[in-house]
Amino acid sequence: MKFKRHSILAIVVSTILIISIITSFSVLLFDKVTSSTEENQFFLLESILKSRIHSSEDKVYQLGEMFAAMPKVKKYFAEGNREKLYNELKEVYKIQDEKYGIADAHFAVPPATSFLRMRDFEKFGDDLSYKPQVLSANAEKVSKKGEALSRTGPVFYAVLPISDTLGNHLGCVQVDLEFPAVLDKLKATYNIELSLFINEKMLTETSTKVGGEIINADNRMGAYIKFHSTNWDLMKNLLIEDDFSATDGIVDPFVREYAKTDYGIFMHPLKDFTVTC
Repeated sequence: MKFKRHSILAIVVSTILIISIITSFSVLLFDKVTSSTEENQFFLLESILKSRIHSSEDKVYQLGEMFAAMPKVKKYFAEGNREKLYNELKEVYKIQDEKYGIADAHFAVPPATSFLRMRDFEKFGDDLSYKPQVLSANAEKVSKKGEALSRTGPVFYAVLPISDTLGNHLGCVQVDLEFPAVLDKLKATYNIELSLFINEKMLTETSTKVGGEIINADNRMGAYIKFHSTNWDLMKNLLIEDDFSATDGIVDPFVREYAKTDYGIFMHPLKDFTVTC
């Protein structure tokens, strides 16, 4: 995708910014954008990002529905047979992981006890009551989807209740999709650069399995940590700490020059972000 300004062609750079836990996504206004061409390019970027966010939510939900509806899943889950359930799903889980970047499919029994992690068969029986979506799925038999911070970082998630063939509630399954895989696919499809930033305090408190390879001085931008980037060498030369200082997360799209090239920069705050997953 090309971007025109002062007759110079430049790659449009997009930054996804997780900034706070609020109630809804916000639409950025373009009244300060320097031309209608730039406005159209930024609007297109926003549309692409929002579309991919929603499609990623739908993808994990559809996978959760598939797992929850499989007759043998219901059977082995009802029997409490972890090995048969794992063997039934391991090939389809592997395919979905390779194709979409599925981080996990995690089964839990009421009220909130881990039954089976497809990514880690040996770990089970631990308390998941810190996950409100699991508690809701098992207590209220409701499904949920959205974005969250897991112990290993940001994910798209869907959690669905599972019933046996007679309609008796058995438990639930949560499917997670890794954010970096989504950003990499956007780069491959649209040739735009993206970086994902997370508030450092939120990241260190919630994503306890994230270590120094991510949380370090090179990745720090003010109060935020770069969790993933499709081109960090470019991004860290385009962005400055003041770009992240808006208290409400709303930053108008802007243009910045680097190495004699103008880049359009669009920062999109993700809201409704659950921090316990």
